[in-house]
Amino acid sequence: MSARQPVRPGASLRTALLVTALLGVVPGAAAFAQDRSDTGRTRPPAPAPKVAPPPPPTVAPVDGDVRWIAGLGFGIADAGDLFRVETADGVAVPWGQDDRVRFTASRFTATVDPGSEVTAFAGRRLGGSRWWLRGELSRGASDVAAEALLGQGGEVFHFDRLTFLTGSLGAEARLTSFPSYPYGSFGLTVARMTAERATDLDQTGLGFQAGFGYRQRLGRAHLAVETQLRRIAIDIKDFRPSVATGSEPALVYEPADDLWLFEIRLVGSRAW
Repeated sequence: MSARQPVRPGASLRTALLVTALLGVVPGAAAFAQDRSDTGRTRPPAPAPKVAPPPPPTVAPVDGDVRWIAGLGFGIADAGDLFRVETADGVAVPWGQDDRVRFTASRFTATVDPGSEVTAFAGRRLGGSRWWLRGELSRGASDVAAEALLGQGGEVFHFDRLTFLTGSLGAEARLTSFPSYPYGSFGLTVARMTAERATDLDQTGLGFQAGFGYRQRLGRAHLAVETQLRRIAIDIKDFRPSVATGSEPALVYEPADDLWLFEIRLVGSRAW
């Protein structure tokens, strides 16, 4: 019987390392084989997780919490020609009232000169939009000049003085979203015209208006410059300027069918 060979320590160590490596490789190979399909192609990548879209941004309403605006304006108004009259035979006559001669001419044109005007207005915002409901009241006074033909030339005389009281209701819209902004307006208007001397000119007319302006914001206060054009229907076909002395001659009379009131004003207002 042969003697038993002693076990070398280095051989036992190598055997332990080999067993450990085999135990790590076999599970990895099994997992790799399982990941492959029968056709030999790789599996498609997993879909990316769905991300919920961000909520839409909240749009702050124009003018924030402003709901009302009111203000006062001062400016000038012009209305153009009122009527034209001349004698049928071209003979000069004395024009005036109550035997008081103001001027003598064969023909003249009555023109409304620019005059002062004061306007008060108030507006209510429609929801959270850029539209406002606007109402206003204006009062203005203008002289009426008689541009008379005298010989080969002409001269201007004072004929009368008119007062205009107008009220309107319409819509106003801001044209940008900036704190200071341009705006436009349109609406219906009613006007009362009264004369200082020729009371036959007194009447009330209806019409429409349109305007444009720019409003500078100063905190809750605003300063604006605005223009406005009003067309007011009038009926002065039965009116005739009076002759101061003598009988009235045959006249050629050409009245205006409407008045175009052009106004420009400086407006101060406050919003709340």
